[in-house]
Amino acid sequence: MDNNVVKTKKSTAKKIWDVISTILIVLYIIIVLFVAISIFSSKMTGYPSILGHSLLFVQTDSMEGDAPDAIFEDDLVICKEQNDLYLDLEIGQIIAYREMQQNYDAETGAPVGEPYEIVKIHRIVGFDGDFFVTKGDNVEENDPISVSPVKVLGVYTGTRIPKIGAIFDFVQSQMGIMICMVVPMAIFFIWALYKFIKAMIEFKMEKSTVGAPAEGELSEEQKQAAIAEYLAKQAAEANKDENNTDNTSEE
Repeated sequence: MDNNVVKTKKSTAKKIWDVISTILIVLYIIIVLFVAISIFSSKMTGYPSILGHSLLFVQTDSMEGDAPDAIFEDDLVICKEQNDLYLDLEIGQIIAYREMQQNYDAETGAPVGEPYEIVKIHRIVGFDGDFFVTKGDNVEENDPISVSPVKVLGVYTGTRIPKIGAIFDFVQSQMGIMICMVVPMAIFFIWALYKFIKAMIEFKMEKSTVGAPAEGELSEEQKQAAIAEYLAKQAAEANKDENNTDNTSEE
C-alpha cells in the first residue's frame, strides 16, 4: 500500500479520535460541575438544588401506582422549588415537603435517638384550613398527613429519571466522589500532562530540524570543507605544473 495512503488514513483516524476525546472531556466536565453544584447545594439545604429545582431521590414505593404521574422507588425526581407561603396548589398535585421523624423502641415504645427531618413526596388529597392534606398513592392503610405551607419544598414537575436515584445518591457519597470525580480528574491531569510533554518534544524536534539538510544532501559545513579541499588540490596541481615548467626552462 502507498505510504501516502497509509499516512492519510492515520491522519484521518487521529482527527476523529481528537474530536471524540474532546467531546468526552467536555461531557465529563459538565457532569463534574453538575455533581459538584448538587453536592454543594445539598450541604447548604440538605438536598441537591440547581436553578430553582430540587433533585430528590425516592427511597420508598409510597407513590407507585397506575397514575400517569406515578413515582417509583429509586427514581430521581425534579421538583420546582416554592418560596411563596401562600401556594396556589390544587388537589391532585404532588408536593415534596419536610417532616420530622422519630424512631421508637419496638418493645417499650420509647423514643430512640434524636428526632430527624426527612423529605417526603405525596399527593394533595384535600385541605385543612391553611394546611395541605397529603397521602401516598400506594399507602392506603396510612392516615393522611397535614402539611404546613412552610414545610413545602417544591411541586413535582412530572420529570423523573427511572432507577438512577441510587446512582445519584452514591455519587454524592465520599466513595462516589472518590471514584467518579477524584480518580477521573487525576487520570485526566496525567493524560493532559502527557499530551503537553509530547507536544513540547515534537516542537523542539521540528525546531531543531529547521535549516537542516534534507536526506542525501551535504550540510553547510560539509560543503565548505569540500570547497576548501578542492581549492587546495587545485593549488597543489598549479604549483606542480609551475615547478615542471621551471625545470624544463632550465634544461
